[in-house]
Amino acid sequence: MTTVPTSTHLPMSPDPQKQEMLDCIMALHVMDMKRLDEERHVLLVHIKKHTKHESAYLLKLAAPNRNYKRLREAQSREFAVRVNAVMKQQPTPQE
Repeated sequence: MTTVPTSTHLPMSPDPQKQEMLDCIMALHVMDMKRLDEERHVLLVHIKKHTKHESAYLLKLAAPNRNYKRLREAQSREFAVRVNAVMKQQPTPQE
């Protein structure tokens, strides 16, 4: 059974090449999550600015929030798959 790492828990590898790959994967994951947060913020500001009534505002808010959660979950799954793939790699023999 493979463990699914979370955004805050990245496995450490004694192999420097693997560790470098893991660090790169983590950096990309953090950038993707920040981008999602920024896109959501821009959308929410736009909705708030262009919606006159509070009830309509709350209705319009539901879809971006659902979509945001779905995108974050997909991003986390992709991150876990990449990390597990690196951890399963066999070390390359040194000549």
